[in-house]
Amino acid sequence: MKQASSLDAIDAYWMRCAIALSNKAQGLTSENPNVGCVIIDADGNLCASGYTQAGGRPHAEQVALEKAGTSANQATIYVTLEPCCQVHLTQQRYRLHRLSQDTPQPFHLSLESWQ
Repeated sequence: MKQASSLDAIDAYWMRCAIALSNKAQGLTSENPNVGCVIIDADGNLCASGYTQAGGRPHAEQVALEKAGTSANQATIYVTLEPCCQVHLTQQRYRLHRLSQDTPQPFHLSLESWQ
């Protein structure tokens, strides 16, 4: 049996935080899924967070990245669903260090993997 590394434990913690944020939008995002996002700076501190807003826009990643601003440089972003294409463009702009996503499949949240 593989033993979890400290990075795995840290990733799991921040992903659970993103999942908890996504629950704030439960039933409010219209046809879009409820998504949570946390951004962790290069020192391992919470930089910003967000969740999909009522009506499905703006997306969680957009909310968090707007709050983070340049603090997102070299950060790690945790998002509960594969990020929209805007985040991939933003990743280049902010030079995000790493992206950790829960699932690449729309409308499916595999919570079991992070509990």
